[in-house]
Formats: sequence, C-alpha cells, structure tokens
Amino acid sequence: MQPSDDPVTPGGAIGAHPPAQWLRAPGEMAQRIRNHPWAGTSLGPIGSWPVSLRIVLDTVLASQAQTVLFWGPELLAFYNDAYAPTIGNKHPSALGRPAAEGWAELWDDLGPLLHSVLDTGTTVAARDRRFQIDRRGFLETVYFDISYSVVRDGDGDPAGVLCIVSETTERVLGAQRLADSEARLRQASERIALALNTGAVLGTWVWDVKADHFTADERFARTFAIDPEALQKGMRLQDVKQSIHRDDVDRVNRLLAAAMQKGGPYSAEYRVPRLDGGWRWIEANGHVELDDAGQPARFPGVLIDIDRRRAAEVTMRRSEARFRALAQALPAHVWTARQDGGVDWVNQRMLEYTGLRTGKLLDHGWITPIHPDDRPRTLDQWQASVSTGDDFSAEFRFRRYDGMWRWHLARAVCTGDSDDERWVGTMTDIDDQKSAQAALADLNAKLEQRVDERTHELQQALDRLSEARSENFAQER
Repeated sequence: MQPSDDPVTPGGAIGAHPPAQWLRAPGEMAQRIRNHPWAGTSLGPIGSWPVSLRIVLDTVLASQAQTVLFWGPELLAFYNDAYAPTIGNKHPSALGRPAAEGWAELWDDLGPLLHSVLDTGTTVAARDRRFQIDRRGFLETVYFDISYSVVRDGDGDPAGVLCIVSETTERVLGAQRLADSEARLRQASERIALALNTGAVLGTWVWDVKADHFTADERFARTFAIDPEALQKGMRLQDVKQSIHRDDVDRVNRLLAAAMQKGGPYSAEYRVPRLDGGWRWIEANGHVELDDAGQPARFPGVLIDIDRRRAAEVTMRRSEARFRALAQALPAHVWTARQDGGVDWVNQRMLEYTGLRTGKLLDHGWITPIHPDDRPRTLDQWQASVSTGDDFSAEFRFRRYDGMWRWHLARAVCTGDSDDERWVGTMTDIDDQKSAQAALADLNAKLEQRVDERTHELQQALDRLSEARSENFAQER
C-alpha cells in the first residue's frame, strides 16, 4: 500500500510525518500518535499503514475503556487516553515501542499471554489477573480484569493483540482488607465467646460516635466505678475515660484514634479502679463501624478481665529478672536461645570474655568465636539437639578477647512447654583441665615407655644370663 496523499486536516499536527485524514480522533493519545516519528519504526510513515490497523486504532482511540493495542512482529504499543494512567511513568514513552521493552519487568508473564493469543487466535480473559509492574519507580503488585483478543490483517492473518483491561487493584486490596478485618472480628468474637463461657466478661458498651452518646450495661458501670443509671441514659466518652489509669490514657487514646481512622477492630489493655482502692487490668475489645462516607458511626465492644494474666506476666518478668541476676553473678558464661536455636541473650561475663558486643553473639553469631576446626562438629551437635529437644553438650575451642583459644564445655537444656520452649545454656572454661589431662596422658605414655624399655633391658639381661649358664654347663660336661 502506498503512502496516503491526504492533506493535513485542520487541528492535525505539523511535523515531518503529517497524518492521513483517517486519524481524526481527539484526545492526548491521538495527538501523540499524529506527532510520533513513525518513519523510524518498522511500521513506516503513518500514511502507509494498513487499513486493518487504521480501523482498529480508530476504535481504540474512541473507546472509553482502558485499551492497549500491540501490533506487528515487534508488538508495537498503541493505547488510548483511558489506559495511559494505568501505566504511570511508562507513559508516554511506551507509545510506539516494542512491548518487550516498554513492559520489560513483566515480560516473562505478559509475553507468553500475547504470543498465546497470536499463535492460537483464542481470546484470553481473566478476572483480577495479578501482574508485577514498575510504574512509579518500584515494582508493585496490581490486578486487572483482562480480555486479550487477536486482530487480523486484510488477509486474515494474526497481526496484533487488542487488550481491553480494567484495573481492579483497589477492589482486590479492599476485598483483602475486608477479609482480614472479618478474620480479626471472628477472632475477637471467639475470644468474647470464650470469655463469656469463663465468666471473664466485665461489661459491654455501645458508643454512638456522631452523637457522642456512650451507653453500657451494669457490669461495665461497676467495672469503671460509674453510676449505672448515668451509663444507661448515655454519657460522653470523655467522661467515661476519666476512670482509666492516668499512665494508660495516652496509649488508649492512640489506639482509639487509629481504630477510628480506619475502622474495624479495636483492642486495648489498661487499668481501672477497684472498689478496694487498687487497680484492675482489663482488655477492651470493640469494632468501629463506618458509614457510607467512611466516617465512624457506631462502636460496640466488650470488657474482659485480664487481671490474673497480667499478674502472671509480672511474676514471669520478675522470675526472668531473678534468673538474669543469678546468671550475671555466675562465674560461667550463661546464654539462652529460642526454640529455633537462635541465641537471644548472653550474660556480661561472656561479653567480657569475647570482647564482642551483644549483637555480635545473638542469633547464630555465637559460632564466630568458635575455632574453625570445631565449628562443623559443634553446629551439627547443636542442630541435632534443637530438632530433638535432647540436652546439648559439646567441647570446643573458644576465642578470648586477646585472640587466645581456650577449650570450653558447653551444655544446654530445653525448658518450657511445646508452646514456649527455650534453651538455657552455660559455657565453662576447661582449658586447664584439658591441659592437665594432656599432661597426665603424656606422663602415662612416658611411664609406659620407660616400663617397656626397662622390661626389655631385664629380658635382655636374663637372656644373656641364660646363655652364660648354658655355656658353663656345656664346658663342665
């Protein structure tokens, strides 16, 4: 087909490659197509394009749907105004470029899709199709409803792929957030049901956020030391919060503000006054319901008694503090490790001995000061104990802060239940004992050698004496 001799239409671009009259579509992308230097591409000047390309491109540019057309052996890209925002900073440089260049980061995924349409002529369609695309300077996960169909030339041969898409990223992410929110709500409901069954519920409330009208049952009133009738009639939230321990108020306000901003689950632990003048720990679990405009409207919730649990946590922390104080006082190196075998604490004596900072010895850093010849064996023994729960015992050379290697005996036992297994271990310097053992072994070896030599000498003397007697006996005869 020869290039068209159609004159430049009113409003058309003025440039080296004036468009044919057929390209009359308005909009940014139509103008960019008219201005593009097509003569330097495999398509050639715009006036020489085949009728099949002209027809489909007119359709693409007129469409309000997000549409991209890949044409020719190189799959050169054309797209309309509706599609441009979906590719971010790829626009406008993607126009007229091979798809493998413009979409290089996802070509391993996109390429087979396009070639499948070209090779088979079968339309590929999918809902919420996942892609990894760089459109803002970083790789992000996006989702599209897609329909990829073949476009044929005048001879009926595959010439391009027409891609009609609709980005659904916000819908998919919104559905994921909703599912996560529902899962958290189910978990909260399960906890509430469990609390109800165990008698741990201390009250329920409903807060009309817009009217700032807070109502609660009698148990809630007793827990907060508030007049039950006042709570039944309704109070301002600020008045209800007056009962919260002053050291907990800021944290509660931050958690409340976060739940109000995004909606969904709310959970906070804080103290409220007891009748005896002390303080009781409670856990407030609620759910912020948003209106159609995304503003908080209703906020129901329940109070759960966690005073015993918090007391147990305090006891545990005190026990751990006592353990660490004892561990610091011991002359040995003391350490603890998680269930997975990663060291999470070492005592001061171990830091002083190695000359290393705490962070250098945590997780699997404790292997570094072990002599390279002893590391593989020690690691195998440790990993075997971690996988089986059996006691750990190993001897290895450990580097002192001055570079000297000294023999140590490491031992560890697994403590706690299956849900909270931990390892407690010690390392003891046994270098003097090893040296003494080596010296004793050397002495024993030397003594045995001396005994062997002396025995050999005596045997030789006896042999000579026996020979002399034999000679005398023969002479006397």
